[in-house]
Amino acid sequence: MTDPQFAWLRSLSTMVAQIDATVDADDPITEETCAGVLQGAYRLLKSGGSSDFQLKYHDALQDSPDVVMAHAEVSRVLPASLSSKAPS
Repeated sequence: MTDPQFAWLRSLSTMVAQIDATVDADDPITEETCAGVLQGAYRLLKSGGSSDFQLKYHDALQDSPDVVMAHAEVSRVLPASLSSKAPS
């Protein structure tokens, strides 16, 4: 977890941990919670930002057909309406 070579994955790991915590919580999952998770995933994976994760993720999309296929699967569950809510 502290290896600098994998530091770029922290934002993805954090998102997954937050999703796990939400699912494991005793509180009901609301539409707002789901919307927030989807927006966070969209910002991380599809917004075209310039964070360390986004830059390395973009490189992986260019280098690996497997990453492209996984990205396509995730993209199918991210509503197109999120594109208008992603920060520029």
